[in-house]
Amino acid sequence: TWTETSSSVILCLTNDVNVDDDVLLTIAEGTIIKADYGQLSVHGTLDVNGSETNPVVFTSIEDDTWGGDTNNDADATVPAPGNWNGIYLNGSNDNEGIGYFDHCRIRYGGYTGGTADANLYFYNSVDGYFKNSFSEYSYDDGLRAEYVDIAIENSSFENNDKYAADMSYITIQNYPGNSASGNGVDAFGVQGKVDSDITWTETSSSVILCLTNDVN
Repeated sequence: TWTETSSSVILCLTNDVNVDDDVLLTIAEGTIIKADYGQLSVHGTLDVNGSETNPVVFTSIEDDTWGGDTNNDADATVPAPGNWNGIYLNGSNDNEGIGYFDHCRIRYGGYTGGTADANLYFYNSVDGYFKNSFSEYSYDDGLRAEYVDIAIENSSFENNDKYAADMSYITIQNYPGNSASGNGVDAFGVQGKVDSDITWTETSSSVILCLTNDVN
């Protein structure tokens, strides 16, 4: 369990950090994790447990908004999309790749030289959700998911260079209570199937669904 907060020494990813299969990494509310480069690669389970008043934050080392001026350079540097790779939840080859995110904020990831190509990438994960959370300032998508059906609820996607969320080879469901603004595409891109009765209610006041390829 990581519990680093602004009142302790913050953890900073200087390159890739891997969570092994069958291992649970729990991140307590108020924890701040910064990145100078690299990504958090999860083959086991990442359980992020923020709260409304005390969220968990993943961000760039150049971001002074959360956790203060960690690199001690005042205003000499400012954060930018792609400062780090993001979080990669890899469920391939019988790994779990599970990610549970509640009251979390992910910022300035999506570097295209990484595996994630998004702030947060679920790939063939056993399970996962993104609730009551923010994904913002990604150099690519705010969230990406392939071969996994995840719940996305009551979350905000802001100022990401491409889609708010881009999901492929999934069973498409409803994604209630979300908002998107300032993204390259203010929509959830979807490709996949509908295999049970469902009512889509996406309107201009919610996050619109955008067909990026075939939906059956």
